[in-house]
Amino acid sequence: MLKWIAGAAIVVAGAGVASVASASPPETDTFVCDGKPTEIYVHGRVGEIDGVKYLAYNVEVSGSFDPKAPGEPTQTFEDTQWTNASRTGGLQCSSHEVTDTGDGIETFDISLNAIPIGKP
Repeated sequence: MLKWIAGAAIVVAGAGVASVASASPPETDTFVCDGKPTEIYVHGRVGEIDGVKYLAYNVEVSGSFDPKAPGEPTQTFEDTQWTNASRTGGLQCSSHEVTDTGDGIETFDISLNAIPIGKP
């Protein structure tokens, strides 16, 4: 399942709030930020939510792939990006996704701090 592991690495690289302005239309994901469902543009680390620019810190990703094929082991994945103990607060955001790929079940959990850094 190298494709799944590569996909997980892309999720870590792209997780966080992101710039609305880009060459291609931004992809949005729903996170729960401070208890509220929030659409976040995922295309990097800096972005805009409700007219405020944010920077993602302390991004943690974990996931698994449970293949449907008998005897195939479950694969797991964990990574952290942009960790900084002094950069906490802001919005506390998380996401949980479960997808049936046909070959198995993918599960991803992402959490991050979104620190306000000014107006766009």
